[in-house]
Amino acid sequence: HLIEAGESRKTFLDLRSRMSGFNPGMDERGIVGLALHPDFRANGRFYVAYSAPLRAVAPSDWNHTMRLSEFRVRVDSPTVIPGSERVVLEIDQPGWNHNSGRLAFGPDGFLYWSTGDGSAPNDIGKGHVAQGNAQYRFTLLGKMLRLDVDSRSPYGIPSDNPYADGVEGYPEIYAFGLRNPWGFSFDRGGNHDLILPDVGQD
Repeated sequence: HLIEAGESRKTFLDLRSRMSGFNPGMDERGIVGLALHPDFRANGRFYVAYSAPLRAVAPSDWNHTMRLSEFRVRVDSPTVIPGSERVVLEIDQPGWNHNSGRLAFGPDGFLYWSTGDGSAPNDIGKGHVAQGNAQYRFTLLGKMLRLDVDSRSPYGIPSDNPYADGVEGYPEIYAFGLRNPWGFSFDRGGNHDLILPDVGQD
């Protein structure tokens, strides 16, 4: 859960009751991403990516479901509005690791969400297609996603996403071929390039 900084150290957001379990010692699940809406001061909206229990429609032997949700705070107080969670998108995960899940709004105002390939060495294993999830454009695993969270509910597709028409890949995909992106950011100057480090196999 997220603890507000400062002398009072009050809990800002507690999602423990909505999250999957954890392995003792090492785990890559949890609250993995958070981003404030560009107009946060006015609308109080922010977005969290976290590891939720496996949803009913997922394969029964998979591990958990990554959930992207919108929350809202009161504009006159930094407290989360109870019951304000709105689930934006869920992605089922075959393993407990390679989740990535980082979030950021780009200079274009769209929400970017990085996803890992779903665990297992060399992109091979349970829940992986023959060519690897990262290279397969009809899974959201191993991708950088780009969503318009303002145009419609739960989200819209930016018209210039590479596969916006859904013919050659899922329309949410902005980039593919990723193993486990370890954070990303946008250059504050120049062309505002997206800079993303990925974790290699070895």
